[in-house]
Amino acid sequence: MRIKGTGGLFLWLILVMQAGVVLCAESAGAGLATDAQEQPPPKKVLTLGVFNYLGDEQTYAKYAPIVDYLNRKLVEEHVKLEVLSHDELNQRIAEGTLDLATTNPTHFLHLCKLGHVAGVIASLVNENGDLYLPYLAGVIIALNQREDIKKLRDVRGKRIATPGTHLLGGYQTQVFELAQAGVQVPGDIAALLVVDTHQNVVRAVLDGSADVGFLRSGILEMMEDAGALVPGDFRIVNAQTADDFPFKHSTRLYPEWPVFNMPHVDERAVRHFASALFSLESDDPAAKQAGIYGYSVPRDY
Repeated sequence: MRIKGTGGLFLWLILVMQAGVVLCAESAGAGLATDAQEQPPPKKVLTLGVFNYLGDEQTYAKYAPIVDYLNRKLVEEHVKLEVLSHDELNQRIAEGTLDLATTNPTHFLHLCKLGHVAGVIASLVNENGDLYLPYLAGVIIALNQREDIKKLRDVRGKRIATPGTHLLGGYQTQVFELAQAGVQVPGDIAALLVVDTHQNVVRAVLDGSADVGFLRSGILEMMEDAGALVPGDFRIVNAQTADDFPFKHSTRLYPEWPVFNMPHVDERAVRHFASALFSLESDDPAAKQAGIYGYSVPRDY
């Protein structure tokens, strides 16, 4: 094309600039399309509610490493941890604002009866040294100098401290064993003190506000290891022994905590979550931090 004069030169420059704008726009559009295609879809958030049986802080410290591990493994989902009281867990499940939960077996069975649970995904397995511990038990403690409290029937007429009457390891297992021995709780005791945490039960017995304390197995050993208790301070009432179960206990053994999902959670997400949970090995730093062996296929509840 031949352009004469200054006006012709301006026209030529305008045409060149317009062509450049079109090319840039096309290039930018192609880049945006590529970015949109390469950007992964947002992860589906799965909210996991955990019963705060150790209190909020210690329960969070136990489960946070597990949730961090799951989030490193999961591709399509992200697990959000919420540590909740017994009542809060009930409310959130009823509202449908939790996708997954873990709590003690009797609490789980209560939720099943209400129709809030779709199914059990896995069962917790604790550890002690090299031992694989898929069970829990109840413990009945009294001060070692209390010569009047050695057997189950000696609990009659005494003051009992418990972290809560809804707890399997902290109340219900002990009440069952006492009933088998002819001691009804609360009918045959002087007082029942509900003190909210297992640690408070220990304190109540130590300071004399309670004669007897109900605990979940493993709590005494945990507090001794942390230096919060002197070994030998307490007598175990109705002490039991069991193969491959090293914790002090007063009752028979029961399956450990279940992990379960709610009916609204889609099967694909549940399968992904279960696969990640089962992949946690006992020697992984997350398992070590949490103080667990890992998770097994569901026990019989």
